[in-house]
Amino acid sequence: MRRGLFLIADTVLCAGFDWVVLTQPALAQTNQMLKNILTGNLIFRDYLAYKFRQGMAELPFAKQEALVAQLTKGAQSLIKLAYQQNEALLEDAGAANDLVDFQWRMLLVALGLGEQPAESGPVAHQIDQLANQAQQVTVVETIKDADATEFMSDDDYDF
Repeated sequence: MRRGLFLIADTVLCAGFDWVVLTQPALAQTNQMLKNILTGNLIFRDYLAYKFRQGMAELPFAKQEALVAQLTKGAQSLIKLAYQQNEALLEDAGAANDLVDFQWRMLLVALGLGEQPAESGPVAHQIDQLANQAQQVTVVETIKDADATEFMSDDDYDF
């Protein structure tokens, strides 16, 4: 229960704010850093989801159903809170809410509670486009003091 709720809260509540940063091409360095952080976060999330699936498999079927029901109820509350948070704080709450929904569906797959979608939706494609767009921006022009800023690459967070 603890692992499941942590993963749900981490995934759902942060999704909208990731969207805000990734949609700003002028923040090339920040976008790259966020992309690296999200990659590391996905590795950690997948490990916790694996441990969740292991623990879930050890439970009797009745307890599995009860756990899934509790997690679903908690997730719906957190998703509603995320929507309210996005609408209160973000200009483009609709896109951020779409990202919340997308990440929730992907988390269900990681937890073994959902099926992989047949094709990735427009939100997944847009996230990939934004990540690539961030790398295409000329970083050198945005840095005033090159010695004070370290350029990050994809290899910086390999585990």
